[in-house]
Amino acid sequence: MSNQTEAWVLVVDSEQARLLRATSSQHGKVHLDEVTKLATSFQASEHHRPTRMGHPGQGNAEGHEPERKLAHFARQVTAWIAPELVARSIDQCNLFAPSHMLGALRSELPKPVAGKLREHAAELAHMSAADLSKHPSIGKLLAK
Repeated sequence: MSNQTEAWVLVVDSEQARLLRATSSQHGKVHLDEVTKLATSFQASEHHRPTRMGHPGQGNAEGHEPERKLAHFARQVTAWIAPELVARSIDQCNLFAPSHMLGALRSELPKPVAGKLREHAAELAHMSAADLSKHPSIGKLLAK
């Protein structure tokens, strides 16, 4: 029987989120399994305020679109991750996200869910599971 440790990892950016289970063998090799993932359903605004000449222009809403996109996905992630944590009996999960996404998530997450997440400011969502398994931040999670 091999001696393994386990950690849960949630990587999020403004468009995707992935929940992964990290395990480490007695030889110290880290393995990540992607358990589930979520992609944003945000649709870019197509409505523009017309210019004085009646041509399509750029309205004020477009300037706030990045913030709306971030808030939209933060709400989506919150609705998605809460039942995932319960269904998989996860008491602690390491959340890796850029600082602006961490801020958006903090404003949406209910306290019971936020209490299960250990925040790490890092952009890792674009990385494959194989690359993540070699990342020093992931290795530290499994260090004894």
